[in-house]
Amino acid sequence: LKRKDLHVYALNDEFLLSTDIGKKNLWVVLGAHARTNKDEIEQGLGQRYDLLLQKKFKSLYLYQYRKKGSR
Repeated sequence: LKRKDLHVYALNDEFLLSTDIGKKNLWVVLGAHARTNKDEIEQGLGQRYDLLLQKKFKSLYLYQYRKKGSR
């Protein structure tokens, strides 16, 4: 969190509707617990980003997205 090139955002409805997050690539880390609505988050991000990578760890989901149309 001390890195100047890393931006941390709360994952909420405002985040899912924002269009200025992630100029090109976006990494999302989700805790695998009951309050996480993983499907809703995937659908919301899938409207503006292409999913490049998805990994499941013991109690975390890791996603890498790229903004649609960027290379």
